[in-house]
Amino acid sequence: MASYLLKGFACVRKPTMIALMEWFRGKNFQTGTQISGPILKIKAEQFATMLGYTDFTCTTGWLDQFEARHNICSGRLCGKARSSNTKSVDSWFNSVWPVLRPQYKAEGKHFSI
Repeated sequence: MASYLLKGFACVRKPTMIALMEWFRGKNFQTGTQISGPILKIKAEQFATMLGYTDFTCTTGWLDQFEARHNICSGRLCGKARSSNTKSVDSWFNSVWPVLRPQYKAEGKHFSI
């Protein structure tokens, strides 16, 4: 493919990706709603149209690349993951973890919680 075509594609892709990511962050983090791939495709095409890119079509490959680039995992939360609440997690960290922590010697090891 000619380099001028690739540059044109990148020009369409980047503003659309930025707009979609801003929308996704706002929707996902503020409301906690899960957003599916088809919804992301529709929103990407809407943003591309609003930005003046009328010939943009959001393909599955484009969506896969968008999700990989921004570390977005798709999947359904079910069972305990869906019903977990942050109050019980905070309670555990404040009451149980301080008791357990002295029993473990880190000695140069780093752990993520």
